Amino acid sequence: MSVQKVRVNERTGRFIDIDLNKANRQALELKNYILHTYTPSNDVYDVIGQVLPLCELVLSGGIKEAVDVNELPLRYHTREGLLPNDLDVLFSELCLTITGTPRRFPLYSAS
Repeated sequence: MSVQKVRVNERTGRFIDIDLNKANRQALELKNYILHTYTPSNDVYDVIGQVLPLCELVLSGGIKEAVDVNELPLRYHTREGLLPNDLDVLFSELCLTITGTPRRFPLYSAS
C-alpha cells in the first residue's frame, strides 16, 4: 500500500486535495435523490437549479481541489435547517468532502 501525501491549507485547516472517488459517489447519490424527489412544482428552494449543477460539476471532473465554503449553494437554507432531512444529510456529506473539511479535527495539547 502506498502512502499519498495530502496538502492542507494552513490558514483554514481544510484539505486542499479532496477524495475525488468519494465526491463522485456522493454527488451521484445526491443527484439521483434530487431527480427522484424534486420537480419544478415542488422545488421550493431551487434545489434542481442550485444543487444539481454542483453534482454535475463534480461528476464531470470539474472539481479537482477543495472549493471555498462560501461558494456553496443554499448556505442560508442549510444553516437555518430549512432543508428536508434526507436532502440535508446527502448535501452536507458532499459539501464536507468537496470543501476538504476534516471529519475530525486533531486535538492539540497546550504546552
